[in-house]
Amino acid sequence: MSNTEQVEDSDYLSWYREMPPSIPLIVLIFLNILAIIVAIVSIAMSYIGQFPFTSHLGVYRILPGDVLVDFLWPYIISGLIAILVYKRGDLIGLLLLNIHRKGTDERFKYHVQDLAPIVSRQTRVTRLIMPAFLAMGLSWTVSNTEGLVNFFFVVESFETLPEAAGPGIAVTIPFFFLMLFIASLVSLVYVPIWLLRDSGVICEEKIDDEEGERTTVDIEGVGNVYLAFFKGFAGIATMLAYVQIAYNIYGWIQNLPVTAELSIWYFILPIGVVIIAPLVAMAPITLPYIAYELSLMRHLKSFEKALQDMKLKRVVVRTIPAEEVEDIKSTNAWEVE
Repeated sequence: MSNTEQVEDSDYLSWYREMPPSIPLIVLIFLNILAIIVAIVSIAMSYIGQFPFTSHLGVYRILPGDVLVDFLWPYIISGLIAILVYKRGDLIGLLLLNIHRKGTDERFKYHVQDLAPIVSRQTRVTRLIMPAFLAMGLSWTVSNTEGLVNFFFVVESFETLPEAAGPGIAVTIPFFFLMLFIASLVSLVYVPIWLLRDSGVICEEKIDDEEGERTTVDIEGVGNVYLAFFKGFAGIATMLAYVQIAYNIYGWIQNLPVTAELSIWYFILPIGVVIIAPLVAMAPITLPYIAYELSLMRHLKSFEKALQDMKLKRVVVRTIPAEEVEDIKSTNAWEVE
């Protein structure tokens, strides 16, 4: 049997202070260097005439600037989000908590799990991988919708490509740039999820007291609920995206005319996009992540106060043998369903 044990208030955040960030700095540096290399190669290929993005319109129709500026936009957007995260990340976390409460019709009781005795912050590169996969899934969904592609991108630029090369570039470029754009935005969803997880907010499904009713106890981290939802979508969408991209590229190569003379870049680009897309997508997310780590202690304290105002109790979640239940019921320190 599982139950929640209320514990006395203490500085339960003190154990966080001595712990390093969950993602090493060297990983963050590597991801951004890779993104810079990709940007330099793409910009150079555009300005020497290999790629059709040298006009003042660039790649994004909805954003000003040429291809040089287009690679800066994801970082500009991520930088603005990082400022928001640093200043008021706790409010975004509370918003996500309230969405869960209203969305579940208040079927759950909420507690704050005391994490100090049992949890340590290990290296979790998945904090960047899952948002990148979500961006990939969303971008592939959008890039398969012709109306949205025409809205986001200067598709007429592709008409200047050699006829045989067009399909390969037209499939991967919108997907790649849209992925960067979405990757710069998805941190707005994941930052509050990280805060809910790091603060230990859990939900416990309410059990009716009707005689004879059998109900399985359901206790889960609120952040984990959101992570499971997005992980499922990101996993399925990313798998479908890879399969379809590979199929489209294979079909394009198979149908190339024998007489077609194309630069090697037209073959490297589509394949390279498929391989490195998740790594490049993680680069813009590093800015909000760094802002989150720098402001974590301040947000946890503010978040804790807000949770106390919501009358959430700090508890220890334990599993106990059924034969000990009666003994536990006789004490006042335990709340047993």
